[in-house]
Amino acid sequence: FDVELIDVASAAWLVVPDGWEAKLGSTSMTIKAPAEYEDGEYSLLLTTISRNGLASQHEFIFTYESYILFDDFEEGTIPNPKYWELCPRKYTTGWSMYMSESYENTYLEDGKLVLVAEKKNGVYWSAGLQTKFGFEKCRVELSAKFTRMVTSGINSAAWLFPYSRMTWPYGGEVDIFEHLNNMPNLWQTCHTHYSVDLGGDPDDKHRKVEIDPTIFNTYTMD
Repeated sequence: FDVELIDVASAAWLVVPDGWEAKLGSTSMTIKAPAEYEDGEYSLLLTTISRNGLASQHEFIFTYESYILFDDFEEGTIPNPKYWELCPRKYTTGWSMYMSESYENTYLEDGKLVLVAEKKNGVYWSAGLQTKFGFEKCRVELSAKFTRMVTSGINSAAWLFPYSRMTWPYGGEVDIFEHLNNMPNLWQTCHTHYSVDLGGDPDDKHRKVEIDPTIFNTYTMD
């Protein structure tokens, strides 16, 4: 929090959540969360005493959310290698066989992650990015838009795969979204051994969502 203290003789914390730390400086107030704490909304109270002895109380309300990974792509020209790596080219699957494995197709620009699919010298190249670690029991949220619509050949997607790399579809696959070509909608799908190999009810595994693909939409998976 940014604060401005004027004509203050002393200050004291009255209420601080158990396990939290708070420090008041001349122009700012810092709140430090403990290593483990539930997400939620919290408040703390600050009492200030002016030089003429008048007391006033101030309530600060803040929301605490713990992140496994947060990246707004504001720094650098390529995705942070601490968190991200380029998707490798694999000729065993259709979606990965055209991966360029190059930062010419995956880069940061104006605070955005840019993934470029193109045809260069008669060869098709696409771009992909994946985390360097797995996670569980959390929420995944991202914003994305599609800058160019084509009639065929483009399948933009954000997927969740098992980090153990089990043979598909035994480990499952959750598609946060898949967008095909120039369609005004996308699909959110769950692939499993039951739905793919055992003939599970297709209505149980996916849904179709109408969107405006030319603007940033936010996609969330719990």
